[in-house]
Amino acid sequence: MLHDIGKIGVLNYMHKSDNPAITKSEAMRMHPTLGAGLFREIAGETADLARVIALHHHQNWDGTGYIDSNDEGTLRGTDIPLEARMTAIADQFDVMITGQIGTPAIPFRDALQQLNVLKGRHFDPELVECMHEISDTLRAIYREFIESRLEIKSWSSLKLK
Repeated sequence: MLHDIGKIGVLNYMHKSDNPAITKSEAMRMHPTLGAGLFREIAGETADLARVIALHHHQNWDGTGYIDSNDEGTLRGTDIPLEARMTAIADQFDVMITGQIGTPAIPFRDALQQLNVLKGRHFDPELVECMHEISDTLRAIYREFIESRLEIKSWSSLKLK
């Protein structure tokens, strides 16, 4: 749940950057390092795991992606920690299914197909296959999530009247 916590520091990073021309997009590329830095101050296995996930969740299977070169460097394939590879797929799949600002949601089956397009480049091919194996369960979870959001929206609109 905390893989993107570094996004809270993006605007601060932009403000404090030595380069006043840094774009929001360039600063957003720093969120893995910023997030990992927050967990460095916390002791324990859970914080260590959260740091690894935050730092590496934008590393792509093929060695592309982004990470601050001042930290641990760019990894590829199975050198990327398994937890970060899993988070990367889950994060992107969730964005595809639910959408976000500037990115419309796409149908579930199209999101699964998009994972196929990206496997071996962005995502671990074996983990993409695992997503397909559990797709019925995932579909049920998302269906329940969407229905519960609709109920909350309906209830909220009634309470506001």
